[in-house]
Amino acid sequence: MRVVLRSLRAAKVLHAVNENRKIRAIILGAGRENPGQDGKLPPPRCLLTDSFGARVMDWILAALRSVDIRDITFVGGYRIEEIGDRYPDMNYIYNPDWERSGVLASLYQARHEIQGPTIVSYADIIYRPEVCKSLLRVDSDTVTIAVDSTWRSRHGVDVSDMSLRKNMVILSGDAVRDIGFLPPSYAIDGEFIGLVFFGAESAPLLKKFFNEEYDGLIGKPFCQAKDVRFGYLTDLLRFFLTQKVDIRAADIGGNWAEMDSPEQLVRFVLGTKGETLERLSSFITKGRFCEQRIYTVGEWESKPETILESIKSAFAPQRIVIRSSTNVEDSWIASHAGAFESILDIDPSSADDVRKAIERVVTSYMRGQERIERSHQILVQRMVKNVLMSGVVFTRDLETGAPYYVINYDDMSQRTDTVTSGMSNDLKTVLVSRTYTGRPSIARLSEVLEVVRELENVTGWTALDIEFAVDTGGNIYILQTRPLTRVDPTSCYEDTSTSKELESVRAFLRQRLGRVPYLFGETTILGDMPDWNPAEMIGTRPEPLALSLYHYLIMNSAWRLARARVGYNHPEPASLMVWLAGHPLIDVRCSFNSFIPAALSVPLKEKLVNHYIERLRQNPDMHDKVEFEVLFTCLDFDFDRQSQRLIEQEFTTEEVDELRRALLHITDNIVSGRVEPSEKLMGEIDMLNSRRQELLGSHLSINGIPAAVGQLCDDIITYGTIPFSILARYAFIGYSLLRSLVARGIVSTDEEMEFLQSVNSVATDMARDMNDVMNMRMPRERFLEIYGHLRPGTYDITSLRYDEAPDMYFPSKPETTCIQTAGGDCRHDPRSFEIGPKTRKAVEAAIKEAGFSFGIDQMFRFIAESISLRERAKFEFTKALSDVLVLIVRLGKEYGIPREELAFLDIEQVRLLGLRSCGHSLGEELQRQIERGHQWFEHGRRIKIPHLITKVEDIDVMALEVSRPNFVTQNKVTAQVAPVTQNTDPASLRGKIALIERSDPGYDWIFLHGIAGLITKYGGAASHMTIRAAEFEVPAAIGCGELLFDRLSKARVVELDCSGNRVHAL
Repeated sequence: MRVVLRSLRAAKVLHAVNENRKIRAIILGAGRENPGQDGKLPPPRCLLTDSFGARVMDWILAALRSVDIRDITFVGGYRIEEIGDRYPDMNYIYNPDWERSGVLASLYQARHEIQGPTIVSYADIIYRPEVCKSLLRVDSDTVTIAVDSTWRSRHGVDVSDMSLRKNMVILSGDAVRDIGFLPPSYAIDGEFIGLVFFGAESAPLLKKFFNEEYDGLIGKPFCQAKDVRFGYLTDLLRFFLTQKVDIRAADIGGNWAEMDSPEQLVRFVLGTKGETLERLSSFITKGRFCEQRIYTVGEWESKPETILESIKSAFAPQRIVIRSSTNVEDSWIASHAGAFESILDIDPSSADDVRKAIERVVTSYMRGQERIERSHQILVQRMVKNVLMSGVVFTRDLETGAPYYVINYDDMSQRTDTVTSGMSNDLKTVLVSRTYTGRPSIARLSEVLEVVRELENVTGWTALDIEFAVDTGGNIYILQTRPLTRVDPTSCYEDTSTSKELESVRAFLRQRLGRVPYLFGETTILGDMPDWNPAEMIGTRPEPLALSLYHYLIMNSAWRLARARVGYNHPEPASLMVWLAGHPLIDVRCSFNSFIPAALSVPLKEKLVNHYIERLRQNPDMHDKVEFEVLFTCLDFDFDRQSQRLIEQEFTTEEVDELRRALLHITDNIVSGRVEPSEKLMGEIDMLNSRRQELLGSHLSINGIPAAVGQLCDDIITYGTIPFSILARYAFIGYSLLRSLVARGIVSTDEEMEFLQSVNSVATDMARDMNDVMNMRMPRERFLEIYGHLRPGTYDITSLRYDEAPDMYFPSKPETTCIQTAGGDCRHDPRSFEIGPKTRKAVEAAIKEAGFSFGIDQMFRFIAESISLRERAKFEFTKALSDVLVLIVRLGKEYGIPREELAFLDIEQVRLLGLRSCGHSLGEELQRQIERGHQWFEHGRRIKIPHLITKVEDIDVMALEVSRPNFVTQNKVTAQVAPVTQNTDPASLRGKIALIERSDPGYDWIFLHGIAGLITKYGGAASHMTIRAAEFEVPAAIGCGELLFDRLSKARVVELDCSGNRVHAL
């Protein structure tokens, strides 16, 4: 029974025969797809309406219409209504037996549409317009099939493999001698693609077969099919061969693809740079393409004058760009981005200029090659004028394939090549979640993303690298489109789980950003650099053990308990840190609550917290400097000037005076030693050491390690991180007093540096002791007894301690700033510092003016001691922390669990193992916890979290800010860069600018290797490495942020100009 669908859900489809059309087309697409891994049936291949959004049918129709075929009939069954909704201009015939029949049964349903010359096509293939032209060019009367002679290279077929393959073709010249399921021997000449043209004389044979012979063949073997109803086109063609019908082949090469996977569509669309742009230009409606011409190297070599005249005729007087367009660029194996030349801004009227530019481009093809392929292309494009913005969009994160649009752009230079060449320091980067349905507020980016999404739909792929330019008229030009070769295609299938995780993050933020009863402030901000700066200490994506240790030892309660002891507000029971998809972030509202003097009135506390949060919101570049540039946490000598911004924000004079009095009380008590004196705090640190030694000397059994870990962690909080936190607050206050004297011009910058270099610290002790080891004044064993517990990642169990790998960290001859002793040995000692009479008098006047009760000598002694004791306390409490990790390593070794796996434990779960009995072995329980840690870690692997979150939408649209580094010293250095990792050869650092992500104290060893400078991704004005660099007079840029640091990491040479507050790649 033949059923013609005359109307479908979305549109009325007319089924009428247009007798004026010479050629018709029948598309066969009734079959059903196999279920996916989730058990669900996918859409028809001709739609490919999965997460890639591609439409194969668009390409088929474009190819048919290129030869003016408009009368097109689709034979369908499975989900035919969807196809009809999408393409209402086609005729539709329903195959009622589509679930139990094959290709020839579907073609039988359309037998009445065979009224003359007819093209028959499978619906699960795509081909270019030239394929249809080739079919019609062979012979208008005969049967002509499309054959791919490059099939061996496409499939990587071994000719010794005798297993049958479908659609094989044997030719004699262009005449078909055999077709169908054949072994892939040397005799095979090509692969039939599923496209055949029945000309004027052969179309009646096709119609006769279905009208007179088909019914009689039902239920009988038909060529290679068990039943004619299940036959393929190859069976029909094989039958015609037995009937002596002349069948010819048109070799269409690789100009087609079978849609057996979504990747095939984009592999079909994307070719060389020029070919891709040419193919896409017929389908893209929201973007523009520059007028272009493509020439091969062979054409240029044989007729350069003709090509020069062609370029002049096509483009003059407009300026042009001559780009590379080779066969090896923009492929699925490698992009070779930037490997070849592209020349901008050429006058096409100047044959000499064009010739030189083409020769430069062609000559660049020799790079890494023995010869230049004559098939390589030269792409000539009209140059975009009046450029407003240009850039590159990656439609996936390069590292993980995560579903984000990564947009690098330049809206300053008015050039189109600054992003790809890296020539500008004014580049911006924005990440946009693929699930985001809003419009980014950044000008023009919404329109750019609309074009990008259209490109994805047309190519059927979501891992693209797209160059674009926007002119002053708002026109968006696509300059290049290529696959992202670094992205694993399988990662694109993980978007569903990523979307669920993102929605979980959004739900968390909606709750967290609201009012909290026990905290001042209407809302909050989350950031990874304010306050205790987790990005600096454990990184932005720490493994569970490092994260849980940092939370338990400091972020849970120690931070607020410490501040409350010296006069600040106590926001009990708040925790300072949250983590979103595994990314640790400081809750700024909690932090700011803990920096408010406890003595302030409740209304003023609320007003101050709201002001501080709004100031950070308006100035996100201050996120790593909040204690200096956002908050007032102590009274320094510049308070009266700085506090004017409070008056400007409608604080009353009385409120400012109240704040000043409270800060004076806290600061004066701390500096004068009337509250929590340093000696008392260091006594608590000493108590930690004695309790640690007693515990470790108690001959712990393996089963006793979890309880020992728990006890040691609790001791670290009580006797380590709380007193250390107080001493760190003291160091900040001391440094603030010093900086404010410089800000007022009372102390010079040189005097500030001289003072800091006079401070004795653990680092100077280590440099001096290392020299003693080298000069045989100290046994190496003694040195490791003192410093052996340090490791580059204080909380990272995979990071080796100094005493576990001494040769990795220490040089045979240290390269430090040093003086010579009488014996000629190199020693490092703090420089002496004396305040000149003029400066002394001015400082004394400032102290009196501020209302402090302490004197100048007491203040400078406090500043020096606070800096030194902060480092000493950190040095001592990290001994206990390092021992916690050693115990866990010992536990893992007992059960054959390596460090890399132990990193996925949670410290609080380990503690619980010491408080309860296990129903199974300790090793099994550890493995269970590790597996849970892996699962938790993996859930957030593909989620991007910004450094600062002020609203829920910030996790969907992230503008990566270029941070303002904290520059140390007034020196300037130009040198090669040396990224530092755990595997870095120390000898390779000498004379180079060291790059490290974090300002962890375990990296102090780098100062023993003669580095020329230091650059860190994270770290603030009072961070560990800031102080270290000042001590050693090493020019440094601390806290460059992700964007600038990554840019500098890719450079070979960097200029670090601390006096000019500038760092850039050369």
